[in-house]
Amino acid sequence: MAKFKNITHKTKLHEVNYAIDKTVSYSQYATWRTCNYQWYLAYAQNNQVYSQNIYTVFGTAIHNTLQYYIDKVFNVSNKKANEIDLNDYFKTQFTEEYKRGLKVNKDQQYSNPDEMREFYEDGCLIIDAFKKDKIKWFGVRGWKLIGCEVPIVYPVHEHQNLYMKGFIDLVVYDETYDKYYIYDIKTSYKGWGDKEKKNQTKMQQILLYKKYFSELYGVDLDKIEVEFIVVKRKIWENADFNIPRVQGVKPAAGKIKMKQAEQDFQQFLNECFTNDGGFIFDKEYPMNISKESCTWCPFNGNLCNKGEKKVEFFT
Repeated sequence: MAKFKNITHKTKLHEVNYAIDKTVSYSQYATWRTCNYQWYLAYAQNNQVYSQNIYTVFGTAIHNTLQYYIDKVFNVSNKKANEIDLNDYFKTQFTEEYKRGLKVNKDQQYSNPDEMREFYEDGCLIIDAFKKDKIKWFGVRGWKLIGCEVPIVYPVHEHQNLYMKGFIDLVVYDETYDKYYIYDIKTSYKGWGDKEKKNQTKMQQILLYKKYFSELYGVDLDKIEVEFIVVKRKIWENADFNIPRVQGVKPAAGKIKMKQAEQDFQQFLNECFTNDGGFIFDKEYPMNISKESCTWCPFNGNLCNKGEKKVEFFT
């Protein structure tokens, strides 16, 4: 049995100095993969458009609640953790997050009591299912919690003053087999099907976290397993078989897939950032004009009119 050492406590992270440093995240990369021009407007031109909605409120509240529970399981006891009224904790998180969203929306309501009640009830069902199913992802005896929201701040190769920055939802360690497990919690309406599982960009998030966790904390890639924990708001009630409310999705994470993720991410960096970490302005960022990318684009009909508005470059 390996002797447990919390590696994150021994690693000093780079303190980002935003006067000279720039950061890049998976969200930036995912936006670029969706539409290069959307990334250009949002990040290079700093036209960030953020409006709160019930889905982001719910997602944040569920993350906070499940991470709070996991922390108590490992750092207090499994028995004490199960005695906590998590539904009440979730209700507080849900309410407070909604209030924060109101400030963002300048006190304009973005939900209603009936919808809020439905989302709250969905959250309680998720919490109950997660408590029952957690053994699918980690045990108690021989397992240690590395952390929730484990930070990643790591210099990007070949680009000075540019750092990959993110937070891993959950990292646990199996002392018996000397293995680290990286989990990313996703909220979903009815779970992930083939479309989501075959979405290379979606799968690459956790692969990139695996790469940078390995490099930052000095853990061999072979000792790291990755998995998405997908929690479903709804399940098919009349299905012929039992459908779990909590779904595990393990992406292919071998050498080929890891290499592909690294190459795709590096392509994004090379096409969007200068060697000193600044944005590249003097190039055209093509639009991905499609129903899927344009429907949810915050710039549709505003700064972008589905290809009719020309790009203006600022150097």
